[in-house]
Amino acid sequence: MRKVTAASTVLPDVERELRRVSERLEHLPLSRLSGPAQAGTARAALDAGLERSRAEAEPEMEPSRAEAGLEPSRAEVGRETAQRLADLCAGVEDAAAPTPPASRTVPRLDPRLLADQLRVTGHDLLIEVARQAGEPSDTQVWLDGRRADVTQVLQAAYDALVALRRRL
Repeated sequence: MRKVTAASTVLPDVERELRRVSERLEHLPLSRLSGPAQAGTARAALDAGLERSRAEAEPEMEPSRAEAGLEPSRAEVGRETAQRLADLCAGVEDAAAPTPPASRTVPRLDPRLLADQLRVTGHDLLIEVARQAGEPSDTQVWLDGRRADVTQVLQAAYDALVALRRRL
């Protein structure tokens, strides 16, 4: 019989949001992925148009929009979310460690692979949460350098995925 915990109530929401955001990213054309995540001024729209045409020519060679002082692209916001999920996963995986885990950098891939990258980091987190479910219910994991319970980690993942979806 499955143990009912607060984490088990948040888990379906995280799974649903991960699927929803991944599918949306999968269907965005490269020009939209490379564009700004939020609406901006007319100058930002012009800059975004120039950035899109450059990104379509050589997407992996372009500096990030944030590095250029522009509003981050949808792809950059997606990469940040994938990194957040990877960091959350490390905190659950290394729950027994005496210190918080080091960040494991998610590679910067072609923007067209972002949906898959998000799925992988999200799936890894869900696997670690499922493993943690077999531990005593008072087991604490790492979340942003402090101890927390798994429900808080799942809530952080859900919040990150919702924020990404809203910026797409």
